[in-house]
Amino acid sequence: MHFKTVGYMSTSDWLAAAGVVVSTSALLGVGFGAVWLQHRLENLRLKREVFRRVVGNVHGIIHDCQVFKDSHSFNEAGLIAINEVRATYSENDVLIAWSNWHASDDPIDFAELIRAMSAACKLKQYQNMDPREVADAFKCSCVPDVV
Repeated sequence: MHFKTVGYMSTSDWLAAAGVVVSTSALLGVGFGAVWLQHRLENLRLKREVFRRVVGNVHGIIHDCQVFKDSHSFNEAGLIAINEVRATYSENDVLIAWSNWHASDDPIDFAELIRAMSAACKLKQYQNMDPREVADAFKCSCVPDVV
């Protein structure tokens, strides 16, 4: 008589099962990593896009704040760009700089906002400059009565 053993696995069966588990775990890890990386890259791309719009509209933003003071009547592109900062950036440095600038309308506080946004975007243009240097970079176009 020949009896078949039920419920016992040989070493090769265990190795095959372990291989399936390892392969499944690797695929899940790679898939999760790819989704996470894609999310981070998309978030960074969005921050850079908002950064470019703010810098591109710096004249309208600064001039309107200084001229209209409390009403904050920006040009439309500047208004959209500057309001997107709070919606796009979650970094405390950016949000604090935005609040400081919004409260004061001082171009130096705006320069701090540019620096904080640049750091959050992982851009090197302004983050290594002090606020006065950033403000000087924009003086010719956005600070009235300064040559």
